[in-house]
Amino acid sequence: SRAQEILAGVINKRSVDASDSEIFRTIYAEITHAHLHQSYKTALRVPPANITIVLVSGVLNEIFSTPAFQRGAEVLLDKYDIKHIAPVVDGKKGSRENSLLLRKQIHQYLQDFPEEKLWFFCFSKGGIDTLHFLKSEGENLSLNILGISFIATPLMGSDHVNNRLLKMITTLSRVPEEVSRRILGKKIDILAKELQKSLSRSYRESWFKKYHKSLPKKPFYTAIAFESKWHQSHIWMILTKAFFRSQKSNDGIVDVENAQFPNYFNGFNLGILEGHHLVGSRSSFYDQEALMKAHLIFLHYKNLIK
Repeated sequence: SRAQEILAGVINKRSVDASDSEIFRTIYAEITHAHLHQSYKTALRVPPANITIVLVSGVLNEIFSTPAFQRGAEVLLDKYDIKHIAPVVDGKKGSRENSLLLRKQIHQYLQDFPEEKLWFFCFSKGGIDTLHFLKSEGENLSLNILGISFIATPLMGSDHVNNRLLKMITTLSRVPEEVSRRILGKKIDILAKELQKSLSRSYRESWFKKYHKSLPKKPFYTAIAFESKWHQSHIWMILTKAFFRSQKSNDGIVDVENAQFPNYFNGFNLGILEGHHLVGSRSSFYDQEALMKAHLIFLHYKNLIK
């Protein structure tokens, strides 16, 4: 009955006595249920949206064949004619370099397509790179950029970066580089200093507290965290949980509490969903389409996109 009350409010665009996270989780649960049970017909509808989704991927995304969440974005393109683009960022580099890459590509895109409205859908460290881009733009940010959604982004950093084991591996950096070369066919400096700095908890907490007021105020900001048990994870996440153990709830890489906005920031914390840190990969069984549709329905309900 509670879910039906919330869904009725969303469908009819009436206010409901529920938190943003409860509203979003209810929408998401309804969409995933409808996907799993073809005979069930939901009254929720993806609203017509004159937007282009900007997919920004995270650390070492070059390993995968496509940008994070592109599989879900392709479904939205086929079903609802919602376009998407994926700026090129370097998963091995720090946020300073990637923010410059984003700035150059987004400026060029808006110059070529001045009528398009952009919604950033940022996964993991891609969200950190986007934050640095936003900070560099400040209030000069184009009005064509409607908002930014952070998916499993270590907004407050990741404790695993400073894990003692990782520090030990740093001193033996040739080993992982050689392994990556042999297994992946190319050398990847997975322990680059700029990359570590971009993700460390001490640096991220300090950066966010110092610069959150410098972020442009016109776009909306949303954040979603994932959590998973070790036995429910992707094989890579099982290994991650085994090596970088945390007593806190996490998705294998990012602790839940670090993937949410602090209380002093005016953003929408959309809660915690079940999932591991690789849900955005093409090979994942995760329902990427449901996550993206739930965002669109929630944002339309809140009058953040039209």
